[in-house]
Amino acid sequence: MIMRKDKKTLGFTLIELMIVVAVIGILAAIAYPGYVDHVRKARRADAKSALTEAAQKLETLYARNASYSADLTDVGYAHANWNTVPTTVPNAQRYYRIRVLAPSGSCPITNCYKLEARPRLDQTNDAVSRYRLWSNGRKQERLNSTWKNGWPD
Repeated sequence: MIMRKDKKTLGFTLIELMIVVAVIGILAAIAYPGYVDHVRKARRADAKSALTEAAQKLETLYARNASYSADLTDVGYAHANWNTVPTTVPNAQRYYRIRVLAPSGSCPITNCYKLEARPRLDQTNDAVSRYRLWSNGRKQERLNSTWKNGWPD
């Protein structure tokens, strides 16, 4: 009596594996840029919050001393201009630097201020390169090398 043994192969062929890898690669190539843009947009919100927080601290200083300061250490930050400013906004201190810009002749630092947030690290590749906030409430963003009024969402 002759017995026949049927062989069944288990697993994947190389072709099947390569097709799966190609599909995953295509999906990643489509999804990753959108993900990166979403993360950068979220970090922009952190920068705006950090500027608002710094403005609030400067207003508190003005209420006490009748003068603003160009040095952020005067309002409780550990570092002065252009250094990483620790805030209660988690990503702002890593991806943005906050500073008080030099006052102009018509607006000395004793009477008004202008805060600016500049991106750092990967955030420098964002279309929005800076945010500004004035003591009078004026807001600006630099979008593709052009200053625009307001902070649109």
